[in-house]
Amino acid sequence: MKNFNDIFIVKLTAIPLIFLYKTVNLFKRFLYGRGIFKSYEAGVPVISIGNTVMGGGGKTPMTVWLAEQLRKKKKRCAIITRGYGRKDENEEIIIPPAKNRKPDPRLVGDEPAMIARQLSDVPIICCADRVSAAMAAERLFRPDFILMDDGFQHLRLRRDYDVVVIPPRTSFWKREFDSAYKKADIIVRTGDYLPKRLPKEIPLIRAERRLDDPVNIHSGKTISLKSLKGIKIIAVAGIADPRTFFLLLETNGINLTKVFHFPDHHKFTKFNIMEIEKLASGMQYILTTSKDAVRIETIEFDYTKWHYIPLHLELRDAEKIFSKLKLS
Repeated sequence: MKNFNDIFIVKLTAIPLIFLYKTVNLFKRFLYGRGIFKSYEAGVPVISIGNTVMGGGGKTPMTVWLAEQLRKKKKRCAIITRGYGRKDENEEIIIPPAKNRKPDPRLVGDEPAMIARQLSDVPIICCADRVSAAMAAERLFRPDFILMDDGFQHLRLRRDYDVVVIPPRTSFWKREFDSAYKKADIIVRTGDYLPKRLPKEIPLIRAERRLDDPVNIHSGKTISLKSLKGIKIIAVAGIADPRTFFLLLETNGINLTKVFHFPDHHKFTKFNIMEIEKLASGMQYILTTSKDAVRIETIEFDYTKWHYIPLHLELRDAEKIFSKLKLS
């Protein structure tokens, strides 16, 4: 009960701060909407991918999905992102396209580092100042589109389209009032949860989360996800919604003997790794997320047992998105 009470007290004391934060964002939208604050307009269409809650929800997988779709349609894109949790979020870092690129997550952030591996041909610009990042993207790479990861609240850069992702479950930690959904061009749901009042005129798309085959952190070799069924497994996650990851594993027939969940963007230590290894004695596999893997592997260790599982989205009615973004 102590843990429950502690969580309850933290949430209770946070209510005024969250209300203030949402009110500030609402006021900012009013000021930008009235033209009192000016937005920078890029020379190419900007697609923002964001949400109304703090933490995860599928923004980055949605960004990756959009980049892949643009590639299929022979369109060049660049991704701009803050690079949360890195050494200096105000420093502008350019990650140019390159095969087998592995930028250091401590310098660029874990999400940009993960995207860089999944999309080797897409330039990524990391900077808290999204206007500066967009200008660099235009100047250096001349893209047809700019994708702004986690950009729904960053109003200083004018966006042509807002894609808003609803997380699989409701969250106490909200950035905005539900009225902000009216500002979306497309709403993507990644689970069963839906806010009570969504604008009916905005396209609502369902996205399914799918796990790919696990990849060994040490060797890069892939094994079949199906081959892990019935085997005792330990799972590790330092993401905003670890329960969804663990549930996806169990849904795919993985027998989780023990799970470790750390805070989002957790900086793993060698002590963390060794403690997990001790509990995995006699087991063949330790599973983690792609986002965690880029942080974990910065620590020197023998990762023979460790595998990360890439996650991708499959969207129903994707043509609605192409039509809205004028890509059909």
